[in-house]
This record gives sequence, C-alpha cells and structure tokens, in this order.
Amino acid sequence: MDPEELLTDLSQGREIEFEHRGRKYFLQPDYDNSDSDYILYDCTSPESNVVFHGPINAVMSFKFGGKCSLKQDLPEFYFTCIL
Repeated sequence: MDPEELLTDLSQGREIEFEHRGRKYFLQPDYDNSDSDYILYDCTSPESNVVFHGPINAVMSFKFGGKCSLKQDLPEFYFTCIL
C-alpha cells in the first residue's frame, strides 16, 4: 500500500485496523460528524483510548510515537484489516 491508496480508502470512509511498533490501532470515520473527520483509537489496552481526532490530512500527518506518520513512513505500519 502507498500513501495515495490509503488516502483513497480514507476518503471512501473505510475503517482500518493496523499496528505500529507493537501497538494496535483502529481508525474510523467520525460518524457523528458529516465532515471527513476520523477518530484514531489505541487498542493496545482494553479501554481503546482515543489518541487523535481530525481531518484526513491531519491523520496522515499525525506522528505516532512522536516520530512516524502514515504519510511519510507507511512501511513502518502493518495493516491488518481495511473494512
């Protein structure tokens, strides 16, 4: 997968499960917001904490662990499911 393919999936409102450095994440559209906002959950713990909420471009630029982003470091992420 490349960043353009991921952007296409996000623009279609897909839900995405992935891992980064041993942490599990779930990315879903903000169903309560008609804009193209997404909510990112850290699913490593049973509570599934929200770690980010914002538009697609901001999701792509979000720095996981303060270092890696989906936009520039996509090979660092392991995608387990795209719904």
